[in-house]
Amino acid sequence: MANHRAVLAAILGFLALFSTSAAFSEARTGGTLVVATTNDTPDLDIQKYISSSQHNALMPLYNGLVEKDWTADEPFHPIVPGLAESWSVSEDGKTYTFNLRKGVTFHDGTPFNAEAAHFNFQRMTDKDFPYYDQQAGSTATGVLKGLKGSRVVDEHTFEVQLEQANVGFIEAIASLPNYYMISPAAIKEFGNEGIGQHAVGTGPFKLVEWVRGQRTVMERNDDYWGKKPYVDRMVYRPIIEPAARVAALKAGEVHIAWDIPVDQVEPLQGDQRFNIFLRGLPATKVIECWQASGPFSDRRVRKAVNMAIDRKTLAEVILKGTAIPATQLYGIGSASFDPDLPIFEKYDPEGAKMLLAETEYPDGFGFFVITSPENEPVAGALQAYEFVQANLQAIGVNMEIRVRDNAEFGAAYMRVKQDDECVTFDRGYDTDFILDMGYYGGQCVPNGLNNQCFQNAEVDRLMEMAYTASSIDEWRDLHRQAQQHIIDDSGSFPLVHGLRPMASMKQVQDWLPAKAWLQFPGYAWLAEE
Repeated sequence: MANHRAVLAAILGFLALFSTSAAFSEARTGGTLVVATTNDTPDLDIQKYISSSQHNALMPLYNGLVEKDWTADEPFHPIVPGLAESWSVSEDGKTYTFNLRKGVTFHDGTPFNAEAAHFNFQRMTDKDFPYYDQQAGSTATGVLKGLKGSRVVDEHTFEVQLEQANVGFIEAIASLPNYYMISPAAIKEFGNEGIGQHAVGTGPFKLVEWVRGQRTVMERNDDYWGKKPYVDRMVYRPIIEPAARVAALKAGEVHIAWDIPVDQVEPLQGDQRFNIFLRGLPATKVIECWQASGPFSDRRVRKAVNMAIDRKTLAEVILKGTAIPATQLYGIGSASFDPDLPIFEKYDPEGAKMLLAETEYPDGFGFFVITSPENEPVAGALQAYEFVQANLQAIGVNMEIRVRDNAEFGAAYMRVKQDDECVTFDRGYDTDFILDMGYYGGQCVPNGLNNQCFQNAEVDRLMEMAYTASSIDEWRDLHRQAQQHIIDDSGSFPLVHGLRPMASMKQVQDWLPAKAWLQFPGYAWLAEE
């Protein structure tokens, strides 16, 4: 693991030098920045979805009360004020009070104030509210359990109430753009369905055009309350096929291409026209299998499968150094990522066979995984699963790979599964809530996001303790303890931590990819060619 840390330090050191050198040039205004993204957004309602493809396409148009600084070159992205200049929490930890910025307007000219913030939270929490949206509410309360309601204190003071104390509340709403603010006037005008065709926020860019499957076009908001972009326009082009994204970059059709395929990283590194980045992201590629019944309900079976996976070869050979072997559930860029943990499970196929012989499946068994590579930015998804498939065959376990589109994958993720059913996933988000989302026993699908129905009483106890922690440091420590219990229980099958290859033309200045699912290139500028 020390070698992995040295490689990461070298990469990040180089990138820091690159970023610093670019800062000596005087930023140039004007031009259109074109970004090739990995997936399309189904509509323009930022509150309805938890998908990073949705959030990335819309984040430049909106703001939250608090946000993460996705441009910061730090070990993990810090929380910064957004539409709230400051905030405080009550002694019992159940009420958060936000002091809002004055003079902020939505793109339609209507004011942002406490009434507007209250409207947005009612839309997510109050089922009797005329503009309550079931999907927005399900997403908001599913990710952040205990969200109770809100109230207006005065024009620029706003409160959010929780059912129970939660010291991680600010971390969650800063990391998840489905808590960003939409113009109440626009929702009233277009309705909950119609607002999906009209993005009206307070962000640094304003919507010009959205053509589903083709482009999202936005222009600089010259009335923006914060730092204004340099470029006149930014265009997001969803190009799902990785090779096509690279082709568009090489042809000069786009300035930035996200999530470069494994086999294109080295050739691009040798091309002087481009910058290549291997920053990492807070995600771990995992296989998650149904544990309420069937073979994976036996911890020994899960442990044997983990022991059969050669993570080092997968990361260094199959994925050609675009990932590092998984050591944990948290990914690079998460505040709780621990660089000192050993590889999740030592590769030991003979030991795996011996352990499997103690179970009901001494001669092995079969199962299938549902995967949707378009939803997995860790490079080389199918190559990874085919390699794991070969690893497991060596211990008599047959893994069938079923490639499905994003909609079918989403349905599979959220349903009660068959005994032999699994999904693949890049588990994680830009918040440490990944454990609560995926491993809390009381949140089994379809009543939560624990899609494999992992259950461990000690993990649940630690997570519940974390909600009433006295500080964010104590909160993170309790989650780290919970993670260790999940690791000891072989709670899932982590494969690699992705370094997320990204590329840009040399013309793009002052852009460093975030170590995150969310990317904000809106403060980059274009040098003259």
